[in-house]
Amino acid sequence: MPFRALNRRQRKAIYRLIRAELLPLARKRFPGLRADVAELRARLALGKTLTVASGGKTVGFIHLIERKPAVWIDMLAVDRAHQGKGLGTRLLRRAERHAAAAGAKAMKLLVDAGNITAIRFYAQNGFAGIGYHPGLHCYEYVKSLDPMKKLPAG
Repeated sequence: MPFRALNRRQRKAIYRLIRAELLPLARKRFPGLRADVAELRARLALGKTLTVASGGKTVGFIHLIERKPAVWIDMLAVDRAHQGKGLGTRLLRRAERHAAAAGAKAMKLLVDAGNITAIRFYAQNGFAGIGYHPGLHCYEYVKSLDPMKKLPAG
C-alpha cells in the first residue's frame, strides 16, 4: 500500500478535520492550544498520512510516525457525519498493515483522557492501555503486531 503525497485538497480537508474533531478535545485540557497551517504542515511532514474519501471528498485520515520498534499513531480523525460507518477501523487496519510491512513490532498512541469515544475505539480494536501521562492528560495504548505476543491487559 504505497503512500502518496497529499494534494492541496486533501491537506485542507485534514486541517479542517483536525480543527473540527481533534482540537476541541485537546483544548479542554489546554485552552490556549493553537494549530496554524504552518504548524500542521510541519507536523504532517514528520510522518505518513493515509486518507479515506466518500463521494470524492476526504472525510478521514490517520497520521503515522515511525519510531522503531513501533509505529505511532499521531492523529486519527473521521468527519462527524461519517463516524460509525467503519472508516476509522478501515484506516486503522491499513495503518497496521503498513506498520507490519515496515517491520514494526507494535503500534502505539496517546489518547486524551477525556476522549472516551477514542478510548473505546482503540480498546475494541485490540489496543491495551499501558500508562497515563499526567502532564499531557493522556493515556498510552499499544497493540502488538505479532499475533503470537500477548500484551498486558489494560
